[in-house]
Amino acid sequence: MDLGKNKTEHVLLALLACLGVYLFVFMYLQISSIPDYREIKSSNTNSELVQEQVVLTADNIDSDAFVGGEVSAISRDANDSREFSNEDWSESTYKGDPEENAKEIERQLFENTGEKAKRDALQESHNARLEAIEKNKKDLNSENEVSENQFSGNVMVEFDLSGRHAYKKDNWYVRNPGYTCGTNSNGLVVVQIKVNRNGNVTSAQIDTRASQGASECMFEKAMLYAKKSRFNYSSASSQSQLGIIKYRFVSQ
Repeated sequence: MDLGKNKTEHVLLALLACLGVYLFVFMYLQISSIPDYREIKSSNTNSELVQEQVVLTADNIDSDAFVGGEVSAISRDANDSREFSNEDWSESTYKGDPEENAKEIERQLFENTGEKAKRDALQESHNARLEAIEKNKKDLNSENEVSENQFSGNVMVEFDLSGRHAYKKDNWYVRNPGYTCGTNSNGLVVVQIKVNRNGNVTSAQIDTRASQGASECMFEKAMLYAKKSRFNYSSASSQSQLGIIKYRFVSQ
């Protein structure tokens, strides 16, 4: 009886030992499979840039093209051969010759069409333009409003296109954007232009080396106004003639 009892105890001990080993292995595997979560502290690498506001004034603009003083909001032809004057001057050299103007319109019409067969179809429109010119003949022929001199002071627009002038010799066709960029807008923008025979600007490009103290707004406005400019027809000119327009921007 004691022998049988001892065998039973040995079996129970063996079973308990196996159970203990099994539980140990199970717990070890469970613990080893748990992810190792560690807190990673992120370092703040952001840097804040402090932007200083730059105000353009007459003291911090280095410009050889502007010597100071008042600037008049007019356009001037660099090839104008008249004398300079501050008192007796005229912005335009237009003498008011209706016949010459009519011939110019006719040349432009045939230059644009390139076909003589369309002459009859354009005649009616051409006659209407001639009639309008004749109605304004008195004003166009008025010599009293045109001075023999040109303005001698600083101007906001000056163009140089050899042998050419503004359309109808009216500098209004080379417009002035000088007040369109708001306060603290003082600078010079030089635009290189290409003009076809009809006087239209076919391309424009900023001359960054010659431009001084200009902002992005000034560049955009100068390009926009340069492309809108118009000059006289010239049959002697090549298909593409080079010139420049200088735009002076002034703070309001």
